[in-house]
Amino acid sequence: MKNTDYEVLIKPIVLGIAKNKKTSVKDRNSLTKTDQDQISEFESKIPSSIMNFYRYRNGFLWGWIKSNNENPEIFGRINILELKHLFDDTVITLNQSYDYTFNGKSNEKIKLNGVFRPLDYFTDEACVGFFSDYNSKNELYYHDFGASFYSLKVDFEGYFKLLTKSYGYAYWQQVILNKEYNYGTDTMERFKEDMPNLFPDFDFNEFLKLYESVKIK
Repeated sequence: MKNTDYEVLIKPIVLGIAKNKKTSVKDRNSLTKTDQDQISEFESKIPSSIMNFYRYRNGFLWGWIKSNNENPEIFGRINILELKHLFDDTVITLNQSYDYTFNGKSNEKIKLNGVFRPLDYFTDEACVGFFSDYNSKNELYYHDFGASFYSLKVDFEGYFKLLTKSYGYAYWQQVILNKEYNYGTDTMERFKEDMPNLFPDFDFNEFLKLYESVKIK
């Protein structure tokens, strides 16, 4: 996917939230270009689909809450970090002495080496990112800042297409985890109920079809 394609994908997210009377924009950042020196320095260290995004803009922050919201759990946030932050102290170095859980399996034999780079830091409790040295399919992983990592079975391009439909609803990634690993049922049910009420054009079954279409086979 070209860097200009990300502009096409971002517009419906921004307009779908900003023009929606049921949602209020909470935080955002303006479009800034990534420094060419940073692109040159880091382009060989991250998947090309991610770098194509950074060729378009240096991060993307867009958060919202439900208008007149009495339930603080109903919110959304997309926080694609600035490129430099993929290489600063936000990274997570794996400790091989830990009993990590991968895809719901404790003490998984697959050794994920290097560091885990948070990419979409959407809350303080969880993020989505990728491993620096185990990325043959450019998969993104959901991490809860404990010892658990779950593959979302999508690359960055697929992930961003799902963002256009989920609008960054808090923990929407657990819809995938529920489908793939039977994890996050309560969140999935909230998502399924809240989204059509907030965004009338949302269709849960179509969302699942989109996931299947972008899923790494």
